[in-house]
Amino acid sequence: MTPSHERFLGKLLLRLEDEPASVAFAELRRFCEAVFGEGRQGKGSHLIFRTGVPELPIVNIQPSGRMAKPYQCRQVARAAKARMAKERD
Repeated sequence: MTPSHERFLGKLLLRLEDEPASVAFAELRRFCEAVFGEGRQGKGSHLIFRTGVPELPIVNIQPSGRMAKPYQCRQVARAAKARMAKERD
């Protein structure tokens, strides 16, 4: 991962926590793919990602128009932080 890509992910993680209503679905999807790997298609427009974190083993994301749903942004942020902490240990 390049340093500029890491900075992008770090800034997006902050937005997921602080301004979840401002995150486009495409951004959330890119973040999930970068952190958790490729997701799988659920029913309809749902995408499901395995997080590798026992407390939150999967995250399910779905667009609301072109935006991400705020509660899903917060859920993804929690899972991403838990995964990063697990990888540091």
